[in-house]
Amino acid sequence: MAFATMNAQKLVKFNLKPDGTFQTIEGKAFIVVEYEGKTAQELYDMVKSNVFTLYNSPQHVLNEIEPTNITIRALSDVLYSTYKLGSAFVEYRAKYNLVFHFKDGRIRIDAPLIDRQLNVSATAAAMPKTFKSLVGCWFEKDGSVKKKKQDKVSKIETILNYPINYLLGSLSRKTSEVEEGW
Repeated sequence: MAFATMNAQKLVKFNLKPDGTFQTIEGKAFIVVEYEGKTAQELYDMVKSNVFTLYNSPQHVLNEIEPTNITIRALSDVLYSTYKLGSAFVEYRAKYNLVFHFKDGRIRIDAPLIDRQLNVSATAAAMPKTFKSLVGCWFEKDGSVKKKKQDKVSKIETILNYPINYLLGSLSRKTSEVEEGW
């Protein structure tokens, strides 16, 4: 079992694999984060509250079984974009699921699940693409990331790990507004 103690230095991190799945560094499909002295209800309430501040339409992305489970189903930021001269500008996004399980003193976070088919936006007709076909060519045969593709893999990992860590209370929301008087 993968365990982490929550503090500002320790963030949950799932790594992208060549088959389009995510795993911990230990090869697990979940991480358990400990919160000493917190009840399952308190942890559930914290994550749910963070869902309402992170997502624009939380009622559309949130499924819950209080106080044991929260599932988020949302559309990612742009995972990859490309422009070919004389061709079209293309952006790829993905629908993803994040699942949080609550027990007294701990939260289990399942690895993000990405829908097979990507959401494609293009200035001309674009070929549909699967998540696996997008990311699979960024890896060597041994499963390591190709040096020239590391930034693309890191971007996708950041896009999927950020909401997990935000919902766990370890990150603050990026904002451009200054809140005066609060």
